Parts: sequence; C-alpha cells; structure tokens
Amino acid sequence: MQKIPELAQRLLPRGSFARNASMLAGGTALSQALAVLAAPILTRLYPVADFGYFQVYLSLMAFGALAVTLRYEQAIYLPEREEVAAAVFAASFCTVAGMSLAFAALVWLVGRHQLLPRSVEGLSPYLWVIPLSVCGAGTYQTLSIWDLRQKGYRQVSATKVMQVGSQLSTQVGVGLVHAGPLGLLLGDALGRVAGSFSLARFAWQRNRQVFCRLRPAIVLRSALRYRRFPLISAGAALLGVAATALPPLLLAQFYGAKTLGWFALGDRVLGAPTLLVGQAVSQVYSVEAGALSSADPAAMQGLFSRSIKRLVLLGLLPYLMFAMASPALFSFIFGPAWREAGVYAQLLAMMHYLAFIVWPLTPTLNILEEQVWQLAWDAGRLGLTLGALWLAYRRGWPARGAIAAFGAAMLLGYAAHLLLSRYAIARRVRQSSPRPAARPMVAPEYAELEKL
Repeated sequence: MQKIPELAQRLLPRGSFARNASMLAGGTALSQALAVLAAPILTRLYPVADFGYFQVYLSLMAFGALAVTLRYEQAIYLPEREEVAAAVFAASFCTVAGMSLAFAALVWLVGRHQLLPRSVEGLSPYLWVIPLSVCGAGTYQTLSIWDLRQKGYRQVSATKVMQVGSQLSTQVGVGLVHAGPLGLLLGDALGRVAGSFSLARFAWQRNRQVFCRLRPAIVLRSALRYRRFPLISAGAALLGVAATALPPLLLAQFYGAKTLGWFALGDRVLGAPTLLVGQAVSQVYSVEAGALSSADPAAMQGLFSRSIKRLVLLGLLPYLMFAMASPALFSFIFGPAWREAGVYAQLLAMMHYLAFIVWPLTPTLNILEEQVWQLAWDAGRLGLTLGALWLAYRRGWPARGAIAAFGAAMLLGYAAHLLLSRYAIARRVRQSSPRPAARPMVAPEYAELEKL
C-alpha cells in the first residue's frame, strides 16, 4: 500500500504539490485498504436490499453534506489575510449549526407525515440518523479545509484513517447483532464526524490568537463579502450532487432496490481510485490554485495542464482492469450474488476513468469565482443524466441499458467541464496579461474588512 503514494508522487507535478498530495493520498490509501478488506464481510452481513437503502441514504446525505455549509467552507481558501479567512471559517460554522437544526425539523416532518416514496419506506425508522450525519459532515468539512489552508496535510491525512475505522467497526459490529440497514447508516454517521476533535485542536493551537480577535461584525461582513458562494455556488453544488444522487433514486423507483444495491456496490468500487488519489489532488490543487488565481494565472494554467497529464497516466491501469474483468472480480471477491454489480461496473468504467481525471480539478471555476458558469454546467449535467435514465425507462430498456445510458451522460458532462475549465483559465490569463498581477478590487463596503 505504501507504493501507492510513491507512484502518485512520481506521476503528479513535482515539488510541494506532489509531496502534499502524496501525504493525503497515503492516508486515503490506508483508509481505502481497510474499506476494501471489510467489503466482503459487509456484503455477507447485509443483503442486497440493505445496500440499496444505504445508497438512498447516501444520496440524501450528498445533498445534506453540501447544503449544511452553503459552500462557505470553500471560500476559506481565498482571503489573503488570516483574519478574514478565520471570519469565513466562523461563518461556515454558524451556517452548519443553523442548517443542522433545519434538517432535524425536515426529517421530523417527513417521518411524522410518512412522506417517503413507497420504494424506500424501509428507511423510515432510521431517518433520525440523517441530521447527525449532516452536522458531523459540515463540522469536519469546515475544520479540514481550515487546516489544509494552514498546510496541516499530515493532520488531515490521519483523520481519513480514523473516519473509515470508525465507520467500518460500527457497520460490522451492528450488522452482527441487528438486522436491517441501521449498521450501514450509523457507521457512516460516526465516520463523518470522526477526526473532527483532532482537527479542532490543531486549529486552536495554531491560530488561537486569530480566533480570539474575531467579532460578530467581522464575521457578518465576511459572510456578505463571499455571498456568491451560498447564493450561487451552493445552488450549483446541489445541482451537481443531484446529477449523481437522483439517478440512484430513479433506479430504485424504476428497477427496484436489488438493482440499486448492485449499482451501489459497482459505483462505490469504481469510485475508490478517485477517493484514493483524486480527493488528495483536489484538496492540494484547491490550496495551490487559490493562491495562484490572482497572483499568477499563467502558473495556475500550467498546474492545471500538468495535473491532467499525470492523472491520465495514473488512472489508466486500474480502469482498464475494471473494463476488462469486473464481472469475474466481483463474483470472486464479493460472492456470486454480486456478479451483476461487476457487469454494471464494466458499463461505467469509462465514465469513472474520465471522472478520475476531471473531478479533482472541478474546483477551478469556483476558485476563479466563475460561479455562474459552474451553475450552468451543473444544471446541464443534471438534465443529461436524468433525461438519459427517463428515456431508457420509457423505451423499456433493461437495467443494464439504463445504467449504460447514465454512464454516457455523465461522461459527456465531465468532458464539458474539462473544456470549460481550460477556457476559464485561459480567459483569466488573457485578462491579466501583459499587466502585472494585482489584487482584485474590493468594494468600498469591504475595505475595512480587508484592513481590519
């Protein structure tokens, strides 16, 4: 497993970027190794239908984890002054608290009035897990991005192992004594919050003086300064999640929970390389590109291009293996009942390969504060994916055909984002040349915020 971060270091851009990405990839590699080792146990503890319910829960959580911060945590990367970044950090935490209460109220209403669709009514007894998961996810996201800004890559990497360890131990333990999907859901909830305490301690020890100088008025002005994130970026992010979260819900509605269980496992396994390397690259890329976007757009363009080339090489071998041998591999590793999941994985291999290349670089448009472009892309991808599944169902295609159509729509979406990001960076380079780089103009009402 140690060879994975070493390989990533050779293929990713050299220097601090590669070292930092490799450090995060090392923690993710160990956590994913634990997940892979536990997967055959989980597939024997829980039936296919329970994994289908778990996928529905994960789809709901994909929305909740984004909405709970209203994307304020992404703005932590951008301020030049630590005091302003700390104020955005505080604004993100305030948003997490308010949105978590809103989710608790929503879940109570859904449960009380039995508003879940009939196909997923089995989740009704476990809805209380969702507000806990949402709060834990928002807390961890905010803390981890702050610590990444402070170059705390080692600390964030260590929490990846803590998260997966907490998740898997809970899922296995509860699965041994309780029938139903509760163990899968509760393990995910505990895994999302694990590591938050150590990140909070690191942040307080390193930035105590900055936090102590915060005042409510400064936090409010910071929230207003970066209001495009909740007003535009949050909507774009929710549309983006909808493009991946709603299709499983449609699959459950059109083809049943068993089909969704197969799809969930295949999609999870194919997404593992993106979690292993892509997430680490994305986090470091956001830090580096955020610093370069105004100061040196040409350097950001070079970083973007080099990252694409290395990711193309890094993902080629695993996804070629998925495309050729998934059915046999899934049947051998997870049991004969999961061979169909391997067929689905084979159909989705090309899409996941392009996602492995493009997804780590999707923060580009937000970093350049081109949130409207990101919103348009997310809306377009959502229309493509839902339209593909609806058309497949209306034409009477079997589940395999519907999943192939979904994969093709997602592939087109990722290709479009790659082209759009390249154009946005080139546009920023043209705007900044030949004039020397300068700090963006600050509106008069925010001048005091920048000066503090």
